[in-house]
Amino acid sequence: ASKIPVRMDREASIFWLHLSTGKPIRTPKDFHPESRDIYKNIFHRCLAQNIYLAPSAFEVGFVSYAHTDAILGQAADGIIKAVHEVYGK
Repeated sequence: ASKIPVRMDREASIFWLHLSTGKPIRTPKDFHPESRDIYKNIFHRCLAQNIYLAPSAFEVGFVSYAHTDAILGQAADGIIKAVHEVYGK
């Protein structure tokens, strides 16, 4: 089975859902070539589940004290579902 090239990187309360090329992203040329299109599809599938992510593949999201463990768990499940739908898995 092939791996889905989606990563969730985080630092403290900041997170970034992005497509991985297998190398660190240091400059815009390091982005996956299909980042915009694939992220857009994931974004809209999440939005349909009331999961509100940053609208651009190149923006980060933030977690706050208002996000309970239950809310974060539902969001994680929904994001995983959206990614699997986009990749047909």
